Amino acid sequence: MATTGNVKANLLGLYISTDGGTTYTLVGSANTATLSISNETLDVTTKANSGARSLLYGLQSATITAEGFVKYDDTIGSQQLRSVALGGTDDADYQARFTTGVTGDKEVVFDAVITSFEETAAVNEIATFSITLENTGPITEAAVS
Repeated sequence: MATTGNVKANLLGLYISTDGGTTYTLVGSANTATLSISNETLDVTTKANSGARSLLYGLQSATITAEGFVKYDDTIGSQQLRSVALGGTDDADYQARFTTGVTGDKEVVFDAVITSFEETAAVNEIATFSITLENTGPITEAAVS
C-alpha cells in the first residue's frame, strides 16, 4: 500500500542493482540521500516572439548523492561502491534507484555511473563516505511493484 501523508525521510533511500534491475539493495549505511533532476533549456526566441522568451527542453540529467558511515560488512556499502568507482568501467548492469521501496510509491531509476566517491577518517569520529551517481541513458519514474 502506497505511503500517505508526509513521507518520513527514513523511508527514502538509495538502492543499487548490480544485475540490471532484477534485484535492488538499500545502501544501508547511508544516512542521507538526495535526488536532483535537471533540465537544460534551448533558447528559441525569435523576433516574432515580440520580446517574450521562448524555450525548449534540451538534455535531462539525474544525480543521486548519498553520505553515510563506512561499514565494510554491508551487502552494498562503502567498500563495494569504492570498488566500482575504482574500476572506472562502464557497467550496463549497474542501476541506481531513489525510492521508499514501498509498493505503490513512486521511484526514479536510471543506469548509473559513479562520478565521485570519497571516504573521510577524522580523529575520534566514525569514518564516513560520500558518493555521487549520475545517469547514463534514460531516467524513468514508475510505481514500486
